[in-house]
Amino acid sequence: MAVAKDQIVLIILYGWYARGDWVKDMYTEDHTTYSYTSDFDLLVEKK
Repeated sequence: MAVAKDQIVLIILYGWYARGDWVKDMYTEDHTTYSYTSDFDLLVEKK
């Protein structure tokens, strides 16, 4: 996005992070560690 910063009109964050119910969870089961992290959902509008 730094390359196109002069062309960006609007950035919208939506989904888990926008609602505030994002997840970052890690647990171990049978000597295996599992990790789950919510992703970022972005909508970028350019000129």
